[in-house]
Amino acid sequence: MALSAVDLSRARYTIGLLNLNSPYLVTLRKNWLDEIDSMIDSHIGDEAALYSLASAELLPSKEGKLSQFFSATRARYGQIADRVLLDEAHKFK
Repeated sequence: MALSAVDLSRARYTIGLLNLNSPYLVTLRKNWLDEIDSMIDSHIGDEAALYSLASAELLPSKEGKLSQFFSATRARYGQIADRVLLDEAHKFK
């Protein structure tokens, strides 16, 4: 799915405004995704375990907060993330 020119411009503006590519955040995000990748790799082939991991990482906490780097984490889990979010969405309306 490609972004329109307007949406791409808005995304770049937001990233710059919030300084989302600061060296500090880039390092935190990389370390986080390396940890997620390691967990996924150690559970490849066990769909139930991957579903549980994705649920723990993607569903809101008891306080209603999403985990750090939610979008990047969701992208890493791919279709499993989509299934978790569809299965559990009714609980958070």
